[in-house]
Amino acid sequence: QRDDHGEEKTEDKSGKGQVEGGGVIFIGPIPIVFGSNKRIAKWMVIAAILITIALVFETLFALGVV
Repeated sequence: QRDDHGEEKTEDKSGKGQVEGGGVIFIGPIPIVFGSNKRIAKWMVIAAILITIALVFETLFALGVV
């Protein structure tokens, strides 16, 4: 299930929902990855790698190397 913001929602035995999420923050070329559990953190690492690759190619293209 997903909540109104598109984040994954799980229910515990009490019937109250828990929202799980994660993100990537870039400080310069260094990505900082966080997540509420290992599965989400793994996907954020994959997203960080893809974004880093895209930014490297964009930089190379802007410099006329590619």
